[in-house]
Amino acid sequence: MKGELAPIIIKKIKKGGHGHHGGSWKVAYADFVTAMMALFIVLWVLAQQSKAKEAVALYFTEPNLTPQEIKLRLEHPALPSSKIKMAAPKKDEKYQSFKQEHKKLKDLAKKIQARLEGLKWFKSMKGQLLIELTDEGLRIEFLDAARAPFFDVGSPMPKTVTVQALTEMAAEIRKVPNPVAIEGHTDSRPFLSAGYGNWELSADRANAARRILEAGGVHHIAEVRGLADVHLRDTAHPFSESNRRVSLIVRHTLDVNDKPKEVDVPEEKPAATAPQEVKTQEIKTQEVKVKPAH
Repeated sequence: MKGELAPIIIKKIKKGGHGHHGGSWKVAYADFVTAMMALFIVLWVLAQQSKAKEAVALYFTEPNLTPQEIKLRLEHPALPSSKIKMAAPKKDEKYQSFKQEHKKLKDLAKKIQARLEGLKWFKSMKGQLLIELTDEGLRIEFLDAARAPFFDVGSPMPKTVTVQALTEMAAEIRKVPNPVAIEGHTDSRPFLSAGYGNWELSADRANAARRILEAGGVHHIAEVRGLADVHLRDTAHPFSESNRRVSLIVRHTLDVNDKPKEVDVPEEKPAATAPQEVKTQEIKTQEVKVKPAH
């Protein structure tokens, strides 16, 4: 009707705000970066020489191979994998160094043995002079016997045979640069005279041996120790004469902690008249997962 007011209509428009952005873009970006890195690696490999390409391909084909084994495989393609695993450690510099020194000490043992065989009394004291190769180096031991001791009883005074043997040894030991250690040992029999016991006796006998070696030209003695009965040779018989001994150790010049697990130097038979066989010792792709944001 004329004169009536028209109804007023109010329209309210609700504008939606910006919702929370998800983390899906991070996943896409990570994929992009990974793809770019892979592209650059492929381009780098293509730019390398054929040897480098072969090494990279071999690494992904046999990931368990070490760098030395990969190098050996490239040098000898026809070599079986089992042979590579055995031969690769021999390429190691430490292995070669220990092998060379092991051979030098073994040669030294033979030379000392040859000199001892020239002594008149040597055969009669067979088994009392022991020469062996250990982890420490070349060990030479003077073992007492009931009727043939190397020192006067209860005294640091060496017998004539002891002086002769040490003098012959000094003639060879002085030619090598390896440090020398000397140890004195006693049995467990109680010995005490005016405050002088097994500790003093073992140290004095070791020092007596040192003086004879120095007189023979050995001036690289690194250590002299008196150990009393701490390290018995015959633990089952602590009073045994064989526990009374003096030991010389011509040490390795290399660090024993770096010694490879296996040093396969072939054995050689000692001379028939040797007091003891010279023993040798086997001196024997990370997956990255990107989780999508929730």
